[in-house]
This record gives sequence, structure tokens and C-alpha cells, in this order.
Amino acid sequence: MITRLSSISQEKLLSVFVDYLDIVYLAKTHFVERFSEVSDSANFNDLKAAIDENVYDIRNQIMRIEAIYIIIERDPDMGACDAFVNMAEEAFYKIQKNSIDTQIRDLNILFYMQSIENMEIAAFQVLQLIATRLKLKAVRAMLRESFDEAKEDRVLLLSIMGKMINV
Repeated sequence: MITRLSSISQEKLLSVFVDYLDIVYLAKTHFVERFSEVSDSANFNDLKAAIDENVYDIRNQIMRIEAIYIIIERDPDMGACDAFVNMAEEAFYKIQKNSIDTQIRDLNILFYMQSIENMEIAAFQVLQLIATRLKLKAVRAMLRESFDEAKEDRVLLLSIMGKMINV
């Protein structure tokens, strides 16, 4: 039997929404700071281009999230969650650890970028559902745009991985 969340108050649901939004915002601001390092570490030119495109998309997503905070009249909590940041830091460690073998390093970069994209896609889906329930149409539209970008980035990364491993 599926439990419906219809009994949750709008206020509580907005609080959950902000918590999730904080997690995504914190992760994205951290990633955009560190991805220039990753781009410099990448050997495969298509991968470098994909990282640069991903950074461009993330900057746009950050701007959208900041606009969402304005709409819902909340400020981001930059201490929200370390899970995404810890995963990113683990990725950067593995990338540096394999700095001599450029092919393994590029595969590590792709693996972690794919993992990050998948988590972001899931987060954007949940946020869209909550925004719909909160009747925040403009917010839902911004989240949908970010969701679509994350899906496109994931497809691009899969394509690059296929090229790298000759699939």
C-alpha cells in the first residue's frame, strides 16, 4: 500500500523542499569550483569539452536555484549536506591518485561525473514533484530546465565513455 503525503502541511513540505534545494545548491557550488581542476586533469579532448559544457550548465543551474530562493523567500543553508561534497572530494582524490595513467584517470573522471549527474537528476525530479504540490509553477519550470540539462549531460558523458572504451 502506498502512503500518500497529502496530509503534510504546505509549511512542512516547503521546509523539506528547501532542505533538498540546499543540498543541490551546495553540491553545485562545490562542483563548479572543482571542475576546472578536473578539466585540467582530463586527457581526452572530448572529455575536456564535456567538462567545460557541464560547468556552463552548472553555472546556469546555480543561477536558477538562486532565483528559486528569491521566489520562495529563503536563503541557502551552506552547511546543508556533506554527502555530495564528500563524494566529489573522493572523486578528486581518485583522479589525482591515478594521475600517471591518463586513461584510468579519464575513466575515473567519467565515472564520478556520471554518478554526480545521476544524483542530480534524481534530486531535480523530487524537487519538481514537491514544487508541483506547492503550486510553484515558475519554480517547477526552472527545475525542469535544470533536470533536462542534467539528462543531456548524462547522455553526453555516456557517449564519451563509449568512444573511450570503443563500444
